[in-house]
Amino acid sequence: MPSANVTLQPSGKPLLYSIPNELILEIMKLLSPLDASNLALSSQRLFLVFKGSKESILITVLQRLPEINILLYTYTAHKDESHFEFMLCPRIIEYLRENFTISLMELGGASQEFPNRRPLEVPKYTLTTQDIEQIWNMAKVVDWWVEKYPRLHWRDNSEDRRCLRGSEVARVRKAVARWWLYAKYHHGSTFNRFSVFQPSTWTVDTRLHHIRLMPTSEINELWHLWRLVRETVSKDLCSSPEKVCHCKQGYSVELVPWGAGEGRRHAKIVKTYMKLDPEQLRYYLSHYANWKKSVTISSVSDIEPNFARDSETLSISLSKVLGERKIFRDVQSWADMPQFGIVDEDRPSELHDTKWLDDAWPDGRVPPLPAHVPFFPFDSPSIVARGDDGTETFFPF
Repeated sequence: MPSANVTLQPSGKPLLYSIPNELILEIMKLLSPLDASNLALSSQRLFLVFKGSKESILITVLQRLPEINILLYTYTAHKDESHFEFMLCPRIIEYLRENFTISLMELGGASQEFPNRRPLEVPKYTLTTQDIEQIWNMAKVVDWWVEKYPRLHWRDNSEDRRCLRGSEVARVRKAVARWWLYAKYHHGSTFNRFSVFQPSTWTVDTRLHHIRLMPTSEINELWHLWRLVRETVSKDLCSSPEKVCHCKQGYSVELVPWGAGEGRRHAKIVKTYMKLDPEQLRYYLSHYANWKKSVTISSVSDIEPNFARDSETLSISLSKVLGERKIFRDVQSWADMPQFGIVDEDRPSELHDTKWLDDAWPDGRVPPLPAHVPFFPFDSPSIVARGDDGTETFFPF
């Protein structure tokens, strides 16, 4: 017998069956990857519509995502690009179908944006349906962070929590994708390139290269996201229930940060776990949030044997490039730098700060310094902080 909550047609069939497949298909193409996938799984009829036009839905939805180019760079990244001269160079990416080819990334005028690089053979990638499905799954991870973002941003004042507006969603999506791209090159074990020194202002550095490619407004947006990631890792992943508090109503469990009472050790642990990329951190927040410390540590060490080797460098790279932009623009004080947050309440009037919206250094290099900066000393070499995964046996060196 049909459920009492299902609206039926006079024929006795659910109303859903009266909607033409063409209309269902158009609706799916307007949804996010995660919503489209969930809708397709909600009934056999919808699943068959999705399956029958899967390629068309995936390509249409992916092409309109604001972060698609960043995801394409992340997906096609390989070890040969780990050198500065090759990293994130323009590329051609196509999807080959039976009867025609769909261009996902064109070279266009990108070659003119890299005037200081020696001529290189433009890499070309032809993606298969399996590749597109994997990029679709990456976009679903971004969807998860978009959905979670309001709870993280308004964690301590939930009465102000609201849904994100369209422009705010786009900022979150691009910031998460940028974090993922940086993490793949510099935080994981995929490329196995490790510099013992921190990024240094004005130097040729692949870590700074990733940030210099962004306008100042987007660097600030990534910085706001990164602060939330730090708080989330601290409170939801690197804190465990270790104390039972007795009270009149019974008892509750107190979450104790890992390394609490050991100086700055908790901050070191958090900076180590911030090396997880968006997909990895989503997994641990979904399955290991506030679990016993030993269980989480064991799981991470199984995936990343050298996880405790070093701590994250994204925060350093962001601060160094923001410092470069401040000096380059002859801004005297940090208070005079606009703060472009992700939510509208954290942003200045863009009408008065348009110069910060289009000031990326597309070659990843520092452009010729203006006259007011005839010479600026490099930073003193500083060692990247050693990591700490929270194990009981901790060696400070």
